Amino acid sequence: MEISYRQEVYRKLIHFSSLWMPLLIYMTPKMFSSAVFLILLLGNVMIEYATYRHWPYVTALYNRFFGKMMREKERIQGKFRISGSPYVLAGAFLSAFLFHREIAVIAMTSMLLADPAAALVGRRFGRIHFKNGKSYEGTAAFFLTAYIVHLFFGIVFHLPGGFFAIALISCAVAAMVELYEKTLKIDDNLSIPICIGLILSLYFI
Repeated sequence: MEISYRQEVYRKLIHFSSLWMPLLIYMTPKMFSSAVFLILLLGNVMIEYATYRHWPYVTALYNRFFGKMMREKERIQGKFRISGSPYVLAGAFLSAFLFHREIAVIAMTSMLLADPAAALVGRRFGRIHFKNGKSYEGTAAFFLTAYIVHLFFGIVFHLPGGFFAIALISCAVAAMVELYEKTLKIDDNLSIPICIGLILSLYFI
């Protein structure tokens, strides 16, 4: 059963509240930010495993704060399944560790803003749908939001003119990755920043 629109909004607020991640990447040395994300990632997975094993206190607190936002596939009993949160942290860790600082900031910010835009616009205003159920409107919202992020940081970081052209490719590919998440079988919280980071890195190389 699909979560309600209000629950979807609460779920996406976590994305917006995670904008501290690209800020940390930009403001601190690579190894420091990478270490922070890795520690949080491991801790997050341990907490979710403890919840799966029904450990007292941990389970109660986790369900109280995050239970209502979990999708049906994350609630399936009998099999350990992590939520989207560890994938966000994994995306932040790999982006910080693998990519140049500015590229990592663009990749993570794009994911944290464009993915919620796709979900919220698609569910509220989506009228034309792809075969997988996602909407053209949601995909368009993703692309537009991601490109605005690219434009913003392109100006802030004084990137060369060619960047604004490659940004179109970066955002288009990322939008396709988000659209076909189920087909690719990779959580888009992880695949989107890695996809953007790789494309932009190839451009600067």
